[in-house]
Parts: sequence; C-alpha cells; structure tokens
Amino acid sequence: MAPSTMAEIQQQESSEKEALYHEGATPLFLAIEETDWRGALDIAEDHPEQVRTWVRSTGTTNTTFTWSMWRRLPIHEVRRLYRCIE
Repeated sequence: MAPSTMAEIQQQESSEKEALYHEGATPLFLAIEETDWRGALDIAEDHPEQVRTWVRSTGTTNTTFTWSMWRRLPIHEVRRLYRCIE
C-alpha cells in the first residue's frame, strides 16, 4: 500500500537504504553497471535488499562533471544503460 500522508512518505524515505557511489556502491549496482547480467541476477536473488538500495553520487568525488549529482535504484541504472544501447 502506498503512503498517503506526508508523515508516511517521510517515514518511508527515512527507512530507505542508501549508499554513496564513491564510498562503495552495492555489488548489484556495480554488476549492472558492468552489464554483468548473470552476476546481477545472482546478487538480486541472494541479497534482495540491494534491489531497494539507492545509490547516490554527490557530484563532487570521482566524477567527470561537477553537476553529476544523481540518486538511482538498480532498476534506474538498467534503464539508463538500456537507453545507451538503443
């Protein structure tokens, strides 16, 4: 059931897991980034919590552009990669 009040949304957001990309993205995120689909599937099956873990870049460390701030779930990274090969 989706949150319906601002308090419920804030509670949900505060309980979300998040990893900073430059400090160590999740193995699932990195497998997707490397287009290691078999590895990504294995990780997702063994560690389903990583599917719901946000990975965030602050745009200040190990980035090409200073404006490259983003926050993605693994599924967002899959879609981003897919768009690059279309």
